[in-house]
Amino acid sequence: MEQRFKIYSLRKTYIEYGVILFSLLLITGCMEPKPQQTTTVYPVWFSQTLQDSSQFYYATAQGSNKTDAINNALNFIASKISVSVDSDFQSTTTVSQTDYTKSSQLNVNNHVEKIHFNNYTIIQEKQVTNHYFVAIKVNRIALAQSLKSKILKHLSTIQSTLNMQYKNSVAKLRHYKKVEENFSSIDRQITLLASVNPQADTQKYILQRNSFYNRIHKFFQTISFTLQGADNKYKQKIYAFITQKGYKVTKYRATIRLHIRVKKQKIISLGYKILKGVITIQVFDSKKRSILGEKRIIVAGKSISSFAQADEFMLHNFTQKIQNQKLLRSLLGI
Repeated sequence: MEQRFKIYSLRKTYIEYGVILFSLLLITGCMEPKPQQTTTVYPVWFSQTLQDSSQFYYATAQGSNKTDAINNALNFIASKISVSVDSDFQSTTTVSQTDYTKSSQLNVNNHVEKIHFNNYTIIQEKQVTNHYFVAIKVNRIALAQSLKSKILKHLSTIQSTLNMQYKNSVAKLRHYKKVEENFSSIDRQITLLASVNPQADTQKYILQRNSFYNRIHKFFQTISFTLQGADNKYKQKIYAFITQKGYKVTKYRATIRLHIRVKKQKIISLGYKILKGVITIQVFDSKKRSILGEKRIIVAGKSISSFAQADEFMLHNFTQKIQNQKLLRSLLGI
Protein backbone atom coordinates (compact mmCIF):
# COMPACT_ATOMS: atom_id res chain seq x y z
CA MET A 1 0.00 0.00 0.00
CA GLU A 2 2.75 2.37 0.88
CA GLN A 3 4.53 1.46 -2.36
CA ARG A 4 1.49 2.35 -4.45
CA PHE A 5 1.16 5.69 -2.67
CA LYS A 6 4.77 6.60 -3.56
CA ILE A 7 4.23 5.79 -7.23
CA TYR A 8 1.06 7.89 -7.30
CA SER A 9 2.87 10.81 -5.64
CA LEU A 10 5.70 10.68 -8.20
CA ARG A 11 3.26 10.69 -11.10
CA LYS A 12 1.44 13.68 -9.67
CA THR A 13 4.71 15.52 -9.22
CA TYR A 14 5.78 14.87 -12.87
CA ILE A 15 2.43 16.12 -14.19
CA GLU A 16 2.69 19.31 -12.14
CA TYR A 17 6.21 19.93 -13.43
CA GLY A 18 4.99 19.34 -16.97
CA VAL A 19 2.16 21.83 -16.62
CA ILE A 20 4.52 24.45 -15.17
CA LEU A 21 7.08 23.92 -17.97
CA PHE A 22 4.43 24.18 -20.67
CA SER A 23 3.09 27.39 -19.14
CA LEU A 24 6.58 28.92 -19.06
CA LEU A 25 7.17 28.05 -22.73
CA LEU A 26 3.82 29.52 -23.69
CA ILE A 27 4.50 32.75 -21.81
CA THR A 28 8.02 33.00 -23.29
CA GLY A 29 6.67 32.49 -26.78
CA CYS A 30 4.11 35.23 -26.34
CA MET A 31 6.78 37.61 -25.08
CA GLU A 32 9.03 37.18 -28.15
CA PRO A 33 8.78 40.16 -30.52
CA LYS A 34 6.97 39.47 -33.79
CA PRO A 35 8.95 40.07 -37.00
CA GLN A 36 8.18 43.47 -38.42
CA GLN A 37 7.03 43.74 -42.04
CA THR A 38 9.19 46.11 -44.03
CA THR A 39 7.46 48.41 -46.49
CA THR A 40 9.20 50.23 -49.31
CA VAL A 41 8.89 53.97 -49.03
CA TYR A 42 8.57 55.37 -52.53
CA PRO A 43 9.89 58.85 -53.32
CA VAL A 44 7.13 61.41 -53.81
CA TRP A 45 8.19 62.15 -57.39
CA PHE A 46 8.13 58.45 -58.30
CA SER A 47 4.33 58.26 -58.22
CA GLN A 48 3.87 61.43 -60.23
CA THR A 49 2.96 61.01 -63.90
CA LEU A 50 5.35 62.78 -66.24
CA GLN A 51 3.75 63.89 -69.50
CA ASP A 52 5.77 63.56 -72.71
CA SER A 53 6.34 66.75 -74.69
CA SER A 54 7.40 67.58 -78.21
CA GLN A 55 10.99 67.77 -76.94
CA PHE A 56 11.28 64.95 -74.40
CA TYR A 57 10.10 61.47 -73.48
CA TYR A 58 9.80 60.90 -69.71
CA ALA A 59 9.82 57.75 -67.60
CA THR A 60 10.21 56.62 -63.98
CA ALA A 61 11.38 53.17 -62.97
CA GLN A 62 12.97 51.18 -60.19
CA GLY A 63 15.54 48.43 -60.04
CA SER A 64 17.91 46.58 -57.79
CA ASN A 65 20.64 49.11 -58.67
CA LYS A 66 21.07 52.31 -60.66
CA THR A 67 21.92 50.63 -63.96
CA ASP A 68 18.96 48.29 -63.67
CA ALA A 69 16.60 51.18 -62.92
CA ILE A 70 17.87 53.21 -65.90
CA ASN A 71 17.49 50.24 -68.25
CA ASN A 72 13.93 49.68 -67.05
CA ALA A 73 13.11 53.35 -67.64
CA LEU A 74 14.59 53.29 -71.16
CA ASN A 75 12.70 50.08 -71.95
CA PHE A 76 9.50 51.80 -70.85
CA ILE A 77 10.18 54.71 -73.22
CA ALA A 78 10.90 52.22 -76.03
CA SER A 79 7.56 50.54 -75.36
CA LYS A 80 5.80 53.92 -75.53
CA ILE A 81 7.39 54.61 -78.90
CA SER A 82 6.35 51.12 -80.03
CA VAL A 83 2.71 51.83 -79.12
CA SER A 84 2.94 55.13 -80.96
CA VAL A 85 4.38 53.43 -84.03
CA ASP A 86 1.61 50.82 -84.01
CA SER A 87 -1.14 53.44 -83.73
CA ASP A 88 0.36 55.78 -86.33
CA PHE A 89 1.58 53.08 -88.68
CA GLN A 90 -1.27 53.07 -91.20
CA SER A 91 -1.30 56.86 -91.60
CA THR A 92 2.49 56.85 -91.92
CA THR A 93 2.62 54.31 -94.72
CA THR A 94 -0.47 55.09 -96.77
CA VAL A 95 1.35 57.98 -98.43
CA SER A 96 4.31 55.73 -99.20
CA GLN A 97 5.00 53.53 -102.17
CA THR A 98 3.99 49.88 -102.18
CA ASP A 99 7.48 48.44 -101.68
CA TYR A 100 8.05 50.42 -98.51
CA THR A 101 4.63 49.57 -97.04
CA LYS A 102 5.10 45.86 -97.61
CA SER A 103 8.56 45.70 -96.05
CA SER A 104 7.67 47.91 -93.08
CA GLN A 105 4.74 45.76 -92.05
CA LEU A 106 7.11 42.83 -91.73
CA ASN A 107 9.71 44.64 -89.66
CA VAL A 108 8.33 47.40 -87.47
CA ASN A 109 6.76 45.28 -84.76
CA ASN A 110 9.61 42.77 -84.62
CA HIS A 111 12.43 45.29 -84.32
CA VAL A 112 11.09 48.40 -82.62
CA GLU A 113 12.51 47.20 -79.31
CA LYS A 114 16.06 47.59 -80.68
CA ILE A 115 16.06 51.36 -80.26
CA HIS A 116 19.44 52.57 -79.02
CA PHE A 117 19.24 55.61 -76.75
CA ASN A 118 22.59 57.36 -76.94
CA ASN A 119 21.48 60.31 -74.79
CA TYR A 120 19.30 60.61 -71.73
CA THR A 121 19.24 62.75 -68.58
CA ILE A 122 18.56 61.61 -65.02
CA ILE A 123 16.29 64.23 -63.49
CA GLN A 124 15.61 62.43 -60.18
CA GLU A 125 17.23 59.48 -58.40
CA LYS A 126 17.10 57.95 -54.95
CA GLN A 127 18.13 54.72 -53.24
CA VAL A 128 15.83 53.23 -50.60
CA THR A 129 17.23 50.08 -48.92
CA ASN A 130 17.58 47.54 -51.77
CA HIS A 131 15.67 49.61 -54.33
CA TYR A 132 16.93 52.30 -56.67
CA PHE A 133 14.51 54.81 -58.19
CA VAL A 134 15.13 57.05 -61.21
CA ALA A 135 13.25 59.52 -63.35
CA ILE A 136 14.80 60.17 -66.75
CA LYS A 137 14.11 62.10 -69.91
CA VAL A 138 15.19 61.38 -73.49
CA ASN A 139 15.70 64.20 -75.96
CA ARG A 140 13.41 63.49 -78.93
CA ILE A 141 15.30 65.89 -81.22
CA ALA A 142 18.63 64.15 -80.53
CA LEU A 143 17.01 60.72 -80.95
CA ALA A 144 15.52 61.80 -84.28
CA GLN A 145 18.92 63.08 -85.42
CA SER A 146 20.49 59.74 -84.51
CA LEU A 147 17.87 57.89 -86.58
CA LYS A 148 18.49 60.24 -89.54
CA SER A 149 22.23 59.52 -89.38
CA LYS A 150 21.61 55.77 -89.45
CA ILE A 151 19.21 56.08 -92.40
CA LEU A 152 21.72 58.16 -94.37
CA LYS A 153 24.51 55.70 -93.58
CA HIS A 154 22.48 52.75 -94.89
CA LEU A 155 21.45 54.65 -98.02
CA SER A 156 25.06 55.66 -98.66
CA THR A 157 26.19 52.02 -98.35
CA ILE A 158 23.58 50.92 -100.88
CA GLN A 159 24.46 53.72 -103.32
CA SER A 160 28.18 52.82 -103.16
CA THR A 161 27.31 49.19 -103.94
CA LEU A 162 25.17 50.20 -106.92
CA ASN A 163 27.93 52.44 -108.32
CA MET A 164 30.66 49.78 -108.16
CA GLN A 165 32.00 48.03 -111.25
CA TYR A 166 31.87 44.23 -111.14
CA LYS A 167 33.88 41.63 -113.05
CA ASN A 168 30.94 39.28 -113.53
CA SER A 169 27.31 38.67 -112.65
CA VAL A 170 28.21 36.36 -109.76
CA ALA A 171 30.22 39.06 -107.95
CA LYS A 172 27.48 41.62 -108.60
CA LEU A 173 24.78 39.26 -107.32
CA ARG A 174 26.80 38.50 -104.18
CA HIS A 175 27.20 42.20 -103.30
CA TYR A 176 23.59 43.05 -104.13
CA LYS A 177 22.24 40.24 -101.95
CA LYS A 178 24.42 41.39 -99.08
CA VAL A 179 23.35 45.02 -99.30
CA GLU A 180 19.69 43.97 -99.58
CA GLU A 181 19.79 43.26 -95.85
CA ASN A 182 20.01 47.03 -95.21
CA PHE A 183 16.42 47.62 -96.33
CA SER A 184 14.84 46.11 -93.23
CA SER A 185 16.91 48.46 -91.03
CA ILE A 186 16.03 51.47 -93.19
CA ASP A 187 12.32 50.65 -93.03
CA ARG A 188 12.44 50.31 -89.26
CA GLN A 189 14.34 53.55 -88.75
CA ILE A 190 12.14 55.58 -91.12
CA THR A 191 9.04 54.41 -89.26
CA LEU A 192 10.58 55.21 -85.89
CA LEU A 193 11.71 58.62 -87.12
CA ALA A 194 8.16 59.47 -88.17
CA SER A 195 6.96 58.54 -84.69
CA VAL A 196 9.69 60.36 -82.74
CA ASN A 197 9.50 63.49 -84.89
CA PRO A 198 6.24 63.76 -86.87
CA GLN A 199 7.59 66.90 -88.60
CA ALA A 200 10.57 65.04 -90.08
CA ASP A 201 10.69 64.87 -93.88
CA THR A 202 10.70 61.07 -94.17
CA GLN A 203 9.29 61.10 -97.71
CA LYS A 204 12.68 61.93 -99.27
CA TYR A 205 14.23 58.89 -97.55
CA ILE A 206 11.35 56.68 -98.69
CA LEU A 207 11.73 57.79 -102.32
CA GLN A 208 15.48 57.17 -102.33
CA ARG A 209 15.03 53.83 -100.57
CA ASN A 210 12.44 52.71 -103.14
CA SER A 211 14.63 53.81 -106.05
CA PHE A 212 17.53 51.67 -104.77
CA TYR A 213 15.23 48.76 -103.98
CA ASN A 214 13.77 48.74 -107.51
CA ARG A 215 17.23 48.89 -109.13
CA ILE A 216 18.49 45.94 -107.10
CA HIS A 217 15.42 43.79 -107.71
CA LYS A 218 15.41 44.66 -111.39
CA PHE A 219 18.91 43.16 -111.53
CA PHE A 220 17.76 40.07 -109.61
CA GLN A 221 15.17 39.49 -112.33
CA THR A 222 17.93 39.26 -114.94
CA ILE A 223 19.67 36.42 -113.10
CA SER A 224 19.22 32.98 -114.60
CA PHE A 225 20.98 29.64 -114.28
CA THR A 226 21.73 26.88 -116.72
CA LEU A 227 22.72 23.38 -115.63
CA GLN A 228 25.22 21.27 -117.51
CA GLY A 229 26.27 17.68 -116.90
CA ALA A 230 25.42 14.09 -117.82
CA ASP A 231 23.46 12.91 -114.76
CA ASN A 232 19.90 14.18 -115.15
CA LYS A 233 18.69 12.96 -111.74
CA TYR A 234 21.10 15.18 -109.86
CA LYS A 235 20.53 18.09 -112.26
CA GLN A 236 16.80 17.85 -111.55
CA LYS A 237 17.38 18.07 -107.80
CA ILE A 238 19.56 21.16 -108.22
CA TYR A 239 17.00 22.61 -110.65
CA ALA A 240 14.24 22.20 -108.03
CA PHE A 241 16.44 23.78 -105.34
CA ILE A 242 17.30 26.86 -107.44
CA THR A 243 13.72 27.51 -108.59
CA GLN A 244 12.55 27.13 -104.99
CA LYS A 245 14.84 30.06 -104.15
CA GLY A 246 13.09 32.20 -106.76
CA TYR A 247 15.67 32.08 -109.58
CA LYS A 248 15.07 31.14 -113.22
CA VAL A 249 16.67 28.10 -114.84
CA THR A 250 17.01 28.15 -118.62
CA LYS A 251 18.73 26.04 -121.27
CA TYR A 252 20.53 28.86 -123.08
CA ARG A 253 21.96 32.35 -122.50
CA ALA A 254 21.98 32.15 -118.73
CA THR A 255 23.95 34.63 -116.64
CA ILE A 256 25.33 31.85 -114.40
CA ARG A 257 26.34 28.35 -115.51
CA LEU A 258 26.54 25.37 -113.17
CA HIS A 259 28.43 22.29 -114.29
CA ILE A 260 27.55 19.11 -112.37
CA ARG A 261 29.83 16.07 -112.37
CA VAL A 262 28.91 12.83 -110.54
CA LYS A 263 31.37 10.06 -109.70
CA LYS A 264 30.08 6.82 -108.15
CA GLN A 265 31.85 3.87 -106.58
CA LYS A 266 30.17 0.49 -106.02
CA ILE A 267 31.01 -1.51 -102.90
CA ILE A 268 29.63 -4.81 -101.54
CA SER A 269 30.12 -5.27 -97.80
CA LEU A 270 28.37 -7.46 -95.22
CA GLY A 271 25.59 -8.26 -97.64
CA TYR A 272 24.91 -4.61 -98.54
CA LYS A 273 25.16 -2.97 -101.95
CA ILE A 274 26.80 0.40 -101.22
CA LEU A 275 27.18 3.39 -103.50
CA LYS A 276 29.60 6.16 -102.62
CA GLY A 277 29.41 9.33 -104.66
CA VAL A 278 31.22 12.63 -105.10
CA ILE A 279 29.12 15.34 -106.74
CA THR A 280 31.19 18.32 -107.91
CA ILE A 281 29.37 21.55 -108.79
CA GLN A 282 31.34 24.28 -110.55
CA VAL A 283 30.22 27.86 -111.17
CA PHE A 284 30.99 29.80 -114.36
CA ASP A 285 29.83 33.15 -115.67
CA SER A 286 27.89 33.43 -118.93
CA LYS A 287 31.03 33.18 -121.07
CA LYS A 288 32.47 30.24 -119.08
CA ARG A 289 35.95 31.81 -118.99
CA SER A 290 37.00 30.74 -115.50
CA ILE A 291 35.70 28.84 -112.48
CA LEU A 292 34.05 31.29 -110.06
CA GLY A 293 33.19 28.74 -107.38
CA GLU A 294 33.22 25.04 -106.64
CA LYS A 295 31.46 22.72 -104.21
CA ARG A 296 32.16 19.02 -103.61
CA ILE A 297 29.40 17.04 -101.90
CA ILE A 298 30.14 13.50 -100.66
CA VAL A 299 27.15 11.22 -100.21
CA ALA A 300 26.41 7.49 -99.96
CA GLY A 301 23.50 5.06 -100.07
CA LYS A 302 23.14 1.38 -99.29
CA SER A 303 20.61 -1.36 -99.94
CA ILE A 304 20.27 -5.08 -99.37
CA SER A 305 18.42 -5.66 -102.64
CA SER A 306 20.19 -3.72 -105.44
CA PHE A 307 22.55 -0.94 -106.46
CA ALA A 308 19.62 0.80 -108.15
CA GLN A 309 17.90 1.18 -104.78
CA ALA A 310 21.18 2.27 -103.19
CA ASP A 311 21.37 4.94 -105.91
CA GLU A 312 17.91 6.21 -104.92
CA PHE A 313 18.98 6.45 -101.28
CA MET A 314 22.13 8.32 -102.29
CA LEU A 315 20.04 10.76 -104.37
CA HIS A 316 17.79 11.34 -101.36
CA ASN A 317 20.81 12.03 -99.13
CA PHE A 318 22.16 14.46 -101.74
CA THR A 319 18.86 16.38 -101.71
CA GLN A 320 19.03 16.67 -97.93
CA LYS A 321 22.62 17.91 -98.06
CA ILE A 322 22.07 20.70 -100.58
CA GLN A 323 19.20 21.92 -98.39
CA ASN A 324 21.11 21.69 -95.10
CA GLN A 325 24.38 23.08 -96.45
CA LYS A 326 22.64 25.98 -98.24
CA LEU A 327 24.08 25.28 -101.68
CA LEU A 328 23.79 28.79 -103.15
CA ARG A 329 25.35 30.37 -100.07
CA SER A 330 28.35 28.04 -100.17
CA LEU A 331 28.71 28.32 -103.96
CA LEU A 332 27.93 31.98 -104.58
CA GLY A 333 27.85 33.60 -101.15
CA ILE A 334 24.15 34.46 -101.46
